[in-house]
Amino acid sequence: MAMKRIMNGKLGSRGVKFGAVALLASLMLVFSTPLTAQAHCDSADGPVVTGAKQALEKNDVELAFPYVGPQYEEEVKKAFDKAVPARMAGGEAKEVAEIYFAETTLRLHRATENAPYDGIQPAGKDYGPALPAAEKSIETGNTEELKKILTEAVSQQVDEQYENVTAKKAGPNASVKANRESIEAQFKFENYALGLYESAMGKAATGGSHEEGATTASGHTEGEVETVEPGDKGTENILLGFTGVGILGLGALIGRLTKNHKHGRKRVDS
Repeated sequence: MAMKRIMNGKLGSRGVKFGAVALLASLMLVFSTPLTAQAHCDSADGPVVTGAKQALEKNDVELAFPYVGPQYEEEVKKAFDKAVPARMAGGEAKEVAEIYFAETTLRLHRATENAPYDGIQPAGKDYGPALPAAEKSIETGNTEELKKILTEAVSQQVDEQYENVTAKKAGPNASVKANRESIEAQFKFENYALGLYESAMGKAATGGSHEEGATTASGHTEGEVETVEPGDKGTENILLGFTGVGILGLGALIGRLTKNHKHGRKRVDS
């Protein structure tokens, strides 16, 4: 009986370790592959994931609360209570627990925005100069650099859009086709100007809250999924399958790690 308990304990420990490695591998595969266009808050180095990591490091769940709506605070706390003891086990368990809590916080952040959630996106994506300039403005209290970048970008785009109008301007004896192309170019330019103005006035994207359905100046809808080529669709489905398996098993794994950690403490205390 004693030998059986020892073998069961060894097999259980190996099973937990193998499960942690398998789940971590599947989750990291998904996190390292961009499936859709995402806002910068979804990235591994974005503010939401960073806030979740700080909450774990400082053992203060309230550091993660500002990134979700008040209706989701209890769910964030439950995930936090599971992640903290599992994180203390170290190794793969620590990494899995951190990903689990970051995933939960980010998923509820997106739910707060009523926006789709597609997992943590890769770090280091280049969003152009406006985003870092905006972040710098918040830190320094000075918006001059940001306004300069935006003004130059708008001026350049307006000129390029207008060049398309003048290039397709139809003469008095132009064909129906030429007149149609000219009118389409004019409408495109006018709609661009209107969308740009409404965005600037906060009508299309209210206060930068990245609400789903907000139309950007480029004509895309924020949160809109990019078109995936047929050859990439199978890969996307596989990765989404990995996500499902990882998330479903993650809660059970965290619970097992927590239980083992508590039993280990009891044996030490006794």
